[in-house]
Amino acid sequence: MKPIRLAVITVSDRCSRGVTVDTTGPALLRLAEAQLAAQITA
Repeated sequence: MKPIRLAVITVSDRCSRGVTVDTTGPALLRLAEAQLAAQITA
């Protein structure tokens, strides 16, 4: 069985302005790697 290929794209006005740091994208990547055995492509 081929691994799942996955890309996570997050969009945030506050992150782009430097008001806050994106924690959602990295959290989703960790979840995908741990639970789905996904191959992260981007």
